[in-house]
Amino acid sequence: MHIRRLYKALLLGIAAALFGSPYPCAYASDATVVVAAKRVYPSPDVAPIDDAVVIMRDGKIVAVAPRPDSLSSDGLPDAQCSGGTIVAGFQNSHVHFTEPKWNDAGKQTADELARNLAEMLTRYGFTTVVDTASDVDNTVALRTRIARNEVRGPRILTAGWPLYPPDGIPFYLRNMPP
Repeated sequence: MHIRRLYKALLLGIAAALFGSPYPCAYASDATVVVAAKRVYPSPDVAPIDDAVVIMRDGKIVAVAPRPDSLSSDGLPDAQCSGGTIVAGFQNSHVHFTEPKWNDAGKQTADELARNLAEMLTRYGFTTVVDTASDVDNTVALRTRIARNEVRGPRILTAGWPLYPPDGIPFYLRNMPP
C-alpha cells in the first residue's frame, strides 16, 4: 500500500477516534500530538500494527510505526485517548439529510450542525458518507462548511435530489412535509 494512502487511512481512523470516542481526547490542530495505540488497523488489506505510535503535527500524521524503544515521545503532548485501538474510518453508503434539523445548513450555528452530525454519524466513526437523496441545497451547504473546517464532520458524497417514476414515491415519504 502506498504510504500516503496509509497515512490518509490512519488520519481518518484518528478522526473517528477523536470524533466518536466516548473518552475525552486532548487535541489541538496546531500542536504536535502523540497517540499510542495497542493496535492500529490502517486498512482492511493491511495487517494490523501492534503497540504503535501515531504522531500528528498541525492536524496531519507525520509518523506511524510500531513503537520502537528508541522512539521517544518525551516533551510531546500525549492525547488522553491513548492506549486503545485506532481503525481506518468507516463509510456509510446510504444516508439522507432530510430531517428538519438539516434545514438551512448554511446558516445554522457550527455547534448545532456538529452536534447533529455527531448524533447521526461521527460518534460511530463514520468519516465518509454517501447521501443517496436529500435537499441538494442543504447537503451542499453542509458539505461546504465541513470542507472549510467550520464544522467537524464526515466527507459527504451526494446524489442530490431523489428521482422517482411518475406516481412512484415510496410510501414512507408520501406524508413528509415539502
